[in-house]
Amino acid sequence: MRSLKKMGRRIISFILVATMLLSMSLSATATKLSEFTDYPGDGFWANEALQAALDNGLLYGKGEGIIDSNANLTRAEMAAIIVRAFGATKSDDISMFTDIGKDKWYYTEFAKAVRMGVFIGDGTGKMRPDDPITREEAFTVFARAMVLTELDYSPLSKFNDENNISEWAKAYLAPLVRRGYINGDNLGNINPKKNITRAEFAQFMHNMFKKYYSVSGDYSEVGTDSALIRTETINIKDITVEDDLVIGDGANESLITLTNVKIGGRLLVRGAATVRLTNVTTGEGVVVKNVNNTVHFDNYETEEVFKGIQKLTHATFKQKAPTGGGGPSGPGGSSDGGDEVEYEYKIEIYKQKLDLSGYDLFNTVEDEDEEDEVVSVPDNLKDVYGFTVNTTLSILSGIVNDDNSLVLKVYLDRNSYTVTFNANGGTPTPAPQTIIYEGNITFPTPPTKAGFTFGGWINRFGMEHTDTSKVEEDMTLTAKWDPIPAGSAQYTIKYYKQNILDNNYTEVVADIVVSSGVIGTTVTATDKAYEGFTLNAASSTMTGTIASDGTTTLEVYYDRNSYTV
Repeated sequence: MRSLKKMGRRIISFILVATMLLSMSLSATATKLSEFTDYPGDGFWANEALQAALDNGLLYGKGEGIIDSNANLTRAEMAAIIVRAFGATKSDDISMFTDIGKDKWYYTEFAKAVRMGVFIGDGTGKMRPDDPITREEAFTVFARAMVLTELDYSPLSKFNDENNISEWAKAYLAPLVRRGYINGDNLGNINPKKNITRAEFAQFMHNMFKKYYSVSGDYSEVGTDSALIRTETINIKDITVEDDLVIGDGANESLITLTNVKIGGRLLVRGAATVRLTNVTTGEGVVVKNVNNTVHFDNYETEEVFKGIQKLTHATFKQKAPTGGGGPSGPGGSSDGGDEVEYEYKIEIYKQKLDLSGYDLFNTVEDEDEEDEVVSVPDNLKDVYGFTVNTTLSILSGIVNDDNSLVLKVYLDRNSYTVTFNANGGTPTPAPQTIIYEGNITFPTPPTKAGFTFGGWINRFGMEHTDTSKVEEDMTLTAKWDPIPAGSAQYTIKYYKQNILDNNYTEVVADIVVSSGVIGTTVTATDKAYEGFTLNAASSTMTGTIASDGTTTLEVYYDRNSYTV
């Protein structure tokens, strides 16, 4: 690896990306537009954009081999598209929206879109998920994602129907028009209140992004327009981007690196924990808006690329490591004013494994300083959410050697969080659990409540916490209760896996299924078919009759498979 100062900061740009222009029910059937049975013809105005959308996996065909280019997009589909495009994974509470049921496929998509700040509702407490999305609504969603807004509305004056644009949308549409992302129809209208079709949306995306990075690897090319990357571990170097380069939400805690990159527009940073830039220039500056975590630039803020940086969310920068004296007379100082030789050193950051069995290398940072200087790990490299520095194992300072051998090491232990259960009128109340960061809860036997069926544990966002949900903070989970219809009663199904070290079955492996049914009827447990396990039908109680007192319990056991090595 090259040093940060002399050899530049390498970059792995995890820029997020691209979009799936598809309805939620779509399936990929063809890669060539002309192969669809409803191919619009060689002269169709959006053919190039539609083909680009197909090539980049943004738009898929519907069933029966049709592209349905003139179909309208719904607001729910748009929410899913933007979430997938930028790789968003974090959610916000959306319980205030009265028309989004938790049982709908789009519930989590809207929760993520709200977290991103791209959907905010219609002002009446509704999100209108099934309504077709209008052109001005769609443009606004993407302008918010791209952090584009301006109070100069003059670019909109080119359209005959400028006055039809909603006031709330003008600040978002104006920069899109100025940049050439939005074009009107052949009559000079922008048609803001008109629904947007699949073809129109494809053209819009084609205007915005010509290049998508979707496969991990090294890239070096010249002459691309705006670029959006949707996967991690991409090394981009020696490239010219004529417009914007975007690091999306899906970069999460990744290290992003760019080397010898010339950006004509902005470098927009929506994701990543660390961004490293080496010989990077921009025409319109760096914009940081990461709603999920602090972005650390492995660069000095005084570097030219950060001149005029817009920090809409918190960002930190590399700091000169403290020295043991310095200056003309201190260790490593220069007595004659000449340049001192500087030597490289590394800082390795390790994260504790989820099973607590050891540590995995998370990040490596390189720097350099003069011989015999005392250097320390900067605070921003030790401050990682969910972790605490293990000061016993870590090597947090050292002296720079002329053989470049100094390696500082930061070992990060996972924090523990308390999960409290609120039975919400049921009994008993389960005992609290202590879970490490990103760990999973061992779900207790559900409480019971007369006249109700247990419907799961709900977090503070109003969403169900499942056996695969990660614990990332102290939390209280509240029991959800569903009324039992007259003549029905509750029943329970428990699933067990065989232990590793003995032949017992003490580990509950999935959410305990609690439901209700008509009293006196037969209920049958579903075979979960866990990978690596085989159902032990002889030991299992797969069927039972629903009792009126709600005590019916089915228990299903799975044996571990044996393999020959």
